[in-house]
Amino acid sequence: MGDFFCKKNDWQTFYGNNSRLESLLIVTLFYMTTSFKTNALIALAIFITACQTSSGIPPSTKNPATIIAAAEKNGSDGILQPDSSVFKTHLQKLKKYAAPNGYATKYAMLVDLGIHSGAKRFFVVRLSDDKIIHAGLVTHGSSPTVLQPGERTYSNVTGSLCSSLGRYKIGVSYQGTFGLAYKLHGLDTSNSNAFARAVVLHSHSCVPDEETTDAICQSWGCPTISPAFLQTISSYIDASARPVLLEIYDSNN
Repeated sequence: MGDFFCKKNDWQTFYGNNSRLESLLIVTLFYMTTSFKTNALIALAIFITACQTSSGIPPSTKNPATIIAAAEKNGSDGILQPDSSVFKTHLQKLKKYAAPNGYATKYAMLVDLGIHSGAKRFFVVRLSDDKIIHAGLVTHGSSPTVLQPGERTYSNVTGSLCSSLGRYKIGVSYQGTFGLAYKLHGLDTSNSNAFARAVVLHSHSCVPDEETTDAICQSWGCPTISPAFLQTISSYIDASARPVLLEIYDSNN
């Protein structure tokens, strides 16, 4: 009879080891065998209501719309869209830092590693109107163990294989193991070892041009982009009379 209404382990999930529901079921069955039919119906209604909340979440807190919205907002490896308020904060600070310190004031580049790695999270911004004019996919560092989807670890330590958050000066170009690459100079205490760690801006064929629901490849700490996207942004870096700033941050950190 109990299985007809709900499985025992279901209501135990809600009530734990409490025996109140079990007692209620016994009372209900007792009343159904007597002349107290009204009492039986009341007890039965209470029992069914309890079964319907056996997930452990009170009905008033269940919100399918919120769950769906959360699923649409997040990918397997992070949020799908940049947090606009966090983006603006980092952008404004970068703009204020640029001119007094001798950096380019036409364009800057920002990377939000809190975003799903299969989504575009490397942004080229025109500073005159704060407009994102190009966006592409970019890797984050793997750490020695390779990070699981949604996991992030940051470090400034040589050999960590992790990304380092902070501002960078994009330095000279050169031909490296993966072709065209740019030296990176860390400007903050959180990324001061970037040059010594050989953390550079380069491309790799494992990074797709188009967004994907899957997490993309991970690097050994370098912000690695697709070959086509590197060709796109290199024109801005090479044409600038002053070094271009790059900031890597995590909107969840």
